[in-house]
Amino acid sequence: MGKWRCPVVIYAPYGAYLPGGGIWHSQSSDGILAHIPGINVLVPTTPADTIGLFRTALSLDMPSLILIPKHLMRERHERRQVSPVPLGQANIVRSGKDITLVAWGNTVQLATMAALQAEKNNIDIEVIELRSLVPWDKQRIAESLRKTGRLIVVQEDTRTASVGASIVADLLDENDNFFSLLAPPRLVTREDIHIPFNPCLEKAVLPGTDDILASVYAVMS
Repeated sequence: MGKWRCPVVIYAPYGAYLPGGGIWHSQSSDGILAHIPGINVLVPTTPADTIGLFRTALSLDMPSLILIPKHLMRERHERRQVSPVPLGQANIVRSGKDITLVAWGNTVQLATMAALQAEKNNIDIEVIELRSLVPWDKQRIAESLRKTGRLIVVQEDTRTASVGASIVADLLDENDNFFSLLAPPRLVTREDIHIPFNPCLEKAVLPGTDDILASVYAVMS
């Protein structure tokens, strides 16, 4: 046991929010892939994180799967020196004291936009970019939850048996986290439905900034 090595890295385009992909090109498969034991599942949000996760994954003796949100392939960024990103280390995009808002992939930008909008109503949101789904940074999110007392997880995938649902369940399995809650946790997600081909219908089924803000105001009420 433990002696077999499989140093392989696979990367693939991932997710929706680019109209016209439909059921074949806009699905979020992170939940399915996270169910496979022994594989690291990584979802960068920026080009720097993408390079950093690649460097880490290439140094390992186990398989890693890097899911790259397709919008990253259509954006230009300045080149800069980047360092390897440790697996299981989330990134705090912005600090806050009222709500812990966890996101990854395409939903990080939505979460940040929602946090900026909520700030106008004196709601201070801490946005945490997960980056690594397997393994995930339970410690950093738990520390944030115990500080804010409120938890919202935003994901592009479907609700049932999802990464987001697992994060909520794992966090609340510990008494320190559970008794820190000032409001029930919320999961902002696509419901159990395929991505439609029609752009208007795609937008309707995917989580958006308004959906996140609705959960923000719900946990603050």
